[in-house]
Amino acid sequence: MKILVIKNTFLLLLISSICVIIPNNSHAQLENPDLPYREGLKVKPLIVHGAYKQEVQLDTNVFLENEDAKFDVITIFSPSFGVELPYYDHNFSVDYDIRFNLFGVYNDHSYIDHKVRGLADLDFNNFYIQLFDEYRYFSDRAGTEDTNRVKRQNNFLSAAIGSEFEQLKVDFKYTFGVEDFLSDETLYTSTQGSLDYHDKDRFLNIFTGEVSYRFLPKTSILFESEAGILSYHSKKSSNSWYTETTVGLRGDLKKDLTINLKAGIRYQSYDTSTLTDSDDYLGPVARAQ
Repeated sequence: MKILVIKNTFLLLLISSICVIIPNNSHAQLENPDLPYREGLKVKPLIVHGAYKQEVQLDTNVFLENEDAKFDVITIFSPSFGVELPYYDHNFSVDYDIRFNLFGVYNDHSYIDHKVRGLADLDFNNFYIQLFDEYRYFSDRAGTEDTNRVKRQNNFLSAAIGSEFEQLKVDFKYTFGVEDFLSDETLYTSTQGSLDYHDKDRFLNIFTGEVSYRFLPKTSILFESEAGILSYHSKKSSNSWYTETTVGLRGDLKKDLTINLKAGIRYQSYDTSTLTDSDDYLGPVARAQ
């Protein structure tokens, strides 16, 4: 169980502060939900921005134990900086975010996350094209996805095309992803063999279509359909494909209230691997960002 008790976000003048906002371009800007909104400092032809966020977390069960739960205080420091290059109606952005996660008692579990992102946003009046790349080098500390701290790296590259018709917006996107675990530790062992973290390395190919309708000035209802193929490097893991259909709400309901919710149904079909045999899945899915 994790309880967030203190969260203090403020700006650090790296060269400027607050987020980059390009006027009259609602989809342009490299939005970062993890950081404060920032306008930045114009240093022609660039816009430079930086920010700093700090928070303290109390974790009452660091190792997810059923008995004798361990308590710790985790201090998180998150500086970031980036540059943007507006060019006519187009926009090009790069930013870097580093996150220091410091454990007070179990400091051998302290770790550092890195994230680098780039965006090319091309606005052609009647339609737009976006190219986006995000690379992350990070760890799953004890008490998140795995009970062991595991380093990994992900890289996701996407290309999207879309158009707006007054209150109606249509988008199509393709995403290619690579997920690599940087650990040789064994996940589990059975009579048929063993599975380690490298056996979970995989490629992702995802195709997404979305139609949204803006019924309030800054809020839209959306319908999304997605299909994906997950291919593992190792024959010990089960390849799969899935389809997913969701409806949701996205936008700003009030000045300080942002919503991004989706819910629907998902079907996923798994191949049989040399070690695992997963049942196909059909059921509800929900996401909040």
